[in-house]
Amino acid sequence: MDADANSAKIGMGTDREKAEDIVAKMIADDGLTAEQKKLLNTTILNGRWFSAVLDSSTIHYED
Repeated sequence: MDADANSAKIGMGTDREKAEDIVAKMIADDGLTAEQKKLLNTTILNGRWFSAVLDSSTIHYED
C-alpha cells in the first residue's frame, strides 16, 4: 500500500519465501545479539498466527 495527499495505491502480491526460509535468515542475521533475538522471539513474535514455524523451531541463542 502507498498513498500521498492526492491518491491511494494498493496492490496484491504473492509471498515467495516459506516461513522456514525466514527463520533461517533470522538465525543467520548478525544485526541483533543472541539475547536480543531471544527477547524478540519469546516476547513479541511468539504465539502469533504467522509464527508457528518460529515457535516450533529449535533456535540456539548464543553469540
